[in-house]
Amino acid sequence: MSTVGSRTGGGGRPNAFGHLVRLIDLQVESRADYHRMIAEWLPDFIAFSCNYLANVPEIVDLAKATKLALPRSFICVGGHSASFTEKATLEHAEGATLTPERPLR
Repeated sequence: MSTVGSRTGGGGRPNAFGHLVRLIDLQVESRADYHRMIAEWLPDFIAFSCNYLANVPEIVDLAKATKLALPRSFICVGGHSASFTEKATLEHAEGATLTPERPLR
């Protein structure tokens, strides 16, 4: 499972579009590392890649906790395992992730 996080591309400089992108591999890094990085960085957009069904509960938990900490942030979940469990993931996320009924404004 990966998400926006601690490894900064481009030496910490914004890319050509002015975005600062960070990656964290949550198969290696801890939840505490993720929460610390989010608190220090305060990103506007967080993307989770869900490539294993076993990661769905953790991603939902992280999305919910992140939404509480950063209510204005945009959180999305992608990956083939997220596609397999779309309805259940959206129900358990309780509004923490984007849905067709809650489009990006």
